[in-house]
Amino acid sequence: MVQTRSMNQKKRAKKSSQVKNTSKEETLIQQPLRPQRKAAQKATRKLTKNRSLYFELGRTPPLTKTGEKADSSSLARARWYKKSDKKRDKTTFEDWKKGREAHHLIPSEAFRVYEFPKGFINSPENGMMLPSGRTATHDLRNSSLDKTKVAHVRKTNHSEYNKNMMKYLHDKYGGNTKISLEDANYMAKTLRSAHRNRVVEVGVEVYKYVDDINPYELFRTLKK
Repeated sequence: MVQTRSMNQKKRAKKSSQVKNTSKEETLIQQPLRPQRKAAQKATRKLTKNRSLYFELGRTPPLTKTGEKADSSSLARARWYKKSDKKRDKTTFEDWKKGREAHHLIPSEAFRVYEFPKGFINSPENGMMLPSGRTATHDLRNSSLDKTKVAHVRKTNHSEYNKNMMKYLHDKYGGNTKISLEDANYMAKTLRSAHRNRVVEVGVEVYKYVDDINPYELFRTLKK
């Protein structure tokens, strides 16, 4: 009787050991080896600590330096409430926004690499409502709201505009990644004017999309 009980205990112990080994093997299959995980974590910490490396590697961090995220909906609302009560009473937010899109004058990539004042990314000062430029929605807007504004996108985004803005920031600030509110307001105000000034020469529009604006050349011309 005692011998039988001892044999049963040995069988249960062997079975439990097999289950543990199997779960260990499954864990190793699902996760990389510990040294590899540590190396990956170390690299991530290094990039997070020195955010300028993202720019050098052609990458951008997921959030801004202040932990915020670019949000077009919030930006549109900020621009809407910037208007006076009298102007808002004449229409609804939905009609005012129809066929138009909120555009970040200083693009979100800049906020991921450089430290702008907290809250500036989705502030009305950094935003502008533009004709969408998209086939499905562009003609739905109230065109009297836009006048000489450029359209937001030619196809899907404005990557050239973003790239040239980053080039300007990199040349001007270098390793200094903190940007004052005064500088941020100056940049946004200058870019706003460029977005409103759709150039026409001899009846032909020189540019009409955000991507046709080159912030690097614009600020270099102004020498500030």
